[in-house]
Amino acid sequence: MAGAMTELQQIRAILERERRRIADEICHYPPPIARCDAQFNGLLEERAAVAQALYDLDAIARGGSAPNGLRAFVDAVGGDVNKKLWEVVSIVSSRSHEP
Repeated sequence: MAGAMTELQQIRAILERERRRIADEICHYPPPIARCDAQFNGLLEERAAVAQALYDLDAIARGGSAPNGLRAFVDAVGGDVNKKLWEVVSIVSSRSHEP
């Protein structure tokens, strides 16, 4: 279980970094912002997805979900964040199989 918590903490750290990066981009986005600005709207969608991922991760941590639950969670997270999260899951999984 200790390994799983480390994995959850690493994933949380990645998501928090992404949350801060997105918030910074939104804060520094040059005005005026048109409603049809696809790039800005994309940032808003990313922000919502990361917020949902953090919420879901908290639910997994509270429920002590099995690694398969965590893998399903990582699959649901899209974009570049998905790749970063899979790197964490792969590293931790390989450690858990070492003698």
